[in-house]
Amino acid sequence: MQYLCVISFLACLLPVTLGANVEFCYHLPSCNDAQWPTLFPDHCNGSRQSPIDIVRTSAVVNSSLVAFTLTGYDDTTAMSKIMNSKGKTVKVELNVGKASMSGGGLPEGYDALQFHLHWGNGSSVGGSEHTVDGHRYPMELHIVHVKKSHSLNTTTAVGDGTGLAVLGFLIEADSSTTNQPAAWHTLANHLHNITLKDQYVNFTGISLNELINGVDMTEYYRYMGSLTTPACNEAVVWTVFKKKIKISKNLIDLFSNTVRIGNTTSSELMTNVYRNVQALNGRTVQSTPIAYCYDDVTCHPTVWPTLFASHCSGDRQSPINILTSEADDDTSLGSFSFTGFDDTAAMSKIKNTGKTVKIEFKSGTLSVSGGGLSETYSTLQFHLHWGNHSTVAGSEHTVDGKQYPMELHIVNAKGSHNGNLTNILADGTGLAALGFFIEADPDTTNQPASWKTLTDHLSSITEKDTYANITGISMNDLISGVDLTKYFRYMGSLTTPDCNEAVVWTVFEEKIKVSKNLIDLFSSTVLIGHTGSSFAVNTFRPVQSLNSRQIFRAATASTSSAPSSTAKASLPLLLLGALYVVLRTC
Repeated sequence: MQYLCVISFLACLLPVTLGANVEFCYHLPSCNDAQWPTLFPDHCNGSRQSPIDIVRTSAVVNSSLVAFTLTGYDDTTAMSKIMNSKGKTVKVELNVGKASMSGGGLPEGYDALQFHLHWGNGSSVGGSEHTVDGHRYPMELHIVHVKKSHSLNTTTAVGDGTGLAVLGFLIEADSSTTNQPAAWHTLANHLHNITLKDQYVNFTGISLNELINGVDMTEYYRYMGSLTTPACNEAVVWTVFKKKIKISKNLIDLFSNTVRIGNTTSSELMTNVYRNVQALNGRTVQSTPIAYCYDDVTCHPTVWPTLFASHCSGDRQSPINILTSEADDDTSLGSFSFTGFDDTAAMSKIKNTGKTVKIEFKSGTLSVSGGGLSETYSTLQFHLHWGNHSTVAGSEHTVDGKQYPMELHIVNAKGSHNGNLTNILADGTGLAALGFFIEADPDTTNQPASWKTLTDHLSSITEKDTYANITGISMNDLISGVDLTKYFRYMGSLTTPDCNEAVVWTVFEEKIKVSKNLIDLFSSTVLIGHTGSSFAVNTFRPVQSLNSRQIFRAATASTSSAPSSTAKASLPLLLLGALYVVLRTC
């Protein structure tokens, strides 16, 4: 009986014949989506219809939109059948009770029932139902769930404004014909078995996780909507993920040139199977806290001034191009005094943040003073920016237009603020960052022991949010050979959002030289997400306008003040929780 309820539910959810002689369609003027409000007036002419156009700048951040807990999404036996559903879509039914989800700001847990797809006409003609800033993607995947408390009772589920929860994944075409993830290849291969209306075959062997691999499930939009096919019940909590699934255009093309809307081989191919966007009617689209990126046009550095306008559009932004001919000598920029920089037990963890590799220090072990700084700064962490192997430059700062393969940033916080994050970021000199250029040495034998130790840990943190303990090397070991009295100074900002203009920047003239082999490991080992996601490459913000700021150059270089550990830093580091923004890296 329970299984029959599920079948009944799936039937009303997807393309169906409603009423004695009324059936919806996508292609004919008499029954396409423009006619649905008339043909199915009970719901299709409602005020919270789906899909919608998601305008990113209008989305309201909601901190309660937390991560999902997915159960059974890795189960390769969860899928049951793949079918040509009523000549309207390709649908895969799931075995009841195999997969579910909770969290994500949902009111309770939901059971997964099925997934289906919407597409256009080949990879060149958009077919997603939701659009983002007016852009329609080639395909969209919908995973449909029903609220657990309804116990699969379809009548109560579609009558509950949050009775259903659908996860929407936009699918982007990759021009590379080799980008054919095994799961998508397996799915597409079954299309030849369901070319005609209502045909189906058993389907198993892949998991939901494999289909959505690479999508950051913590970044999404949320709004209250409806089913996107008649009867258009306004019962859906919609989640549309920001990160796209990328698959070969060849695989996308298979949907529109293989599956047909009728039950004969001469019937029309199934193309443009999507409902057009509906009016928002005053609804609010919510967003998880805005995340920046380096690899997606929706969140890469060129749009930071719009997405994070409070600071990223400011006039003392970093990084910059340092023109050596215009740097003013400043005799007040003397030697630094470093404390704990030779402590081989100071490092605590090495982390893959999904944006960079970051190394944290044990509380209170390192500090920096002198060098024209107004007071002592406690050292918090260091991280790196890189390009794509040693052949594509990735430093953030440039010197006379030259960009180097990598850049290391040591982040320090003014001690007098005693860990108060608000005060630190509101103070124009609240942070002090030390920048070191890293130059590639073609000599593969130039592998300093410290850098070899550091890069050996990369294989343990390939995925986002993974970390490993690290010890045995000091900060001194990594910056060995750099004359620490030769540097440039200017007033700038964090180089990642929120781009707070709170940084006293020091960029050292001399470069750290390490083997190109070691540099290459960063862009060939570290992923921006989890298994199957792309490698972290070009993780840098381009140079920003100087806007009449002065660049100063330390005028004396008589003696180098080598870092020491004569005394431990007396100023405490910021509390871990309060350091969230700072530790996202400058």
